[in-house]
Amino acid sequence: MNKRVAVLDELIKKQSKSINIYEEFTHIRGYHGCRPMSIDSYYKDGIKPINKKFAKQEALLRLCDQYITEERVIEVFNKSWTALQYPHKSVWFTYSENEFFNSCGHYLIYGSEFLCGMATELFCQPNLKRIGIPTIFYCDIPLDNIPKDYLSGINQQICMRDSTGGFRVYGEVLAQEIVGHTHPKTIYDPLIGLTYCYKT
Repeated sequence: MNKRVAVLDELIKKQSKSINIYEEFTHIRGYHGCRPMSIDSYYKDGIKPINKKFAKQEALLRLCDQYITEERVIEVFNKSWTALQYPHKSVWFTYSENEFFNSCGHYLIYGSEFLCGMATELFCQPNLKRIGIPTIFYCDIPLDNIPKDYLSGINQQICMRDSTGGFRVYGEVLAQEIVGHTHPKTIYDPLIGLTYCYKT
């Protein structure tokens, strides 16, 4: 089967009629924003949902400093992890890369929402800017891997020329589904209402 990728921004520019996405396409382009330390690991292992062991390691690495001890980070981690109300085994994507420059730049600046929430409680959000590289991964996700609820309104979005929003994938995203990435340098930070400039 030939791979046919729906890119929502492109469809909005040229589409004048409704489409049956499941008949005309096999994949949809999704954009995943993060602040990883290693790009190579994504191309080797794919994008994995958050898990407790890795999240704890990330919290200790990114949040500890001369004022915030490991014990304090672990205390907040355990409380935050217990409070999670949603299944952890999913990866989120936006329909458009532009989302990260309009309203979702915090994923590139601070990383995961989970760690950002911990940093807020510890009053150390700037610590999350010390490590990692703001990154947007481009992924071609098979339609069969996306819950249909997320694609049910795709025609309405095309007609309204609206590429906001996104979708989730339960389980991991395979390495071969990642087709590229970029490292934005200037990003609007919606958490504080200012522009953030990444410096190597």
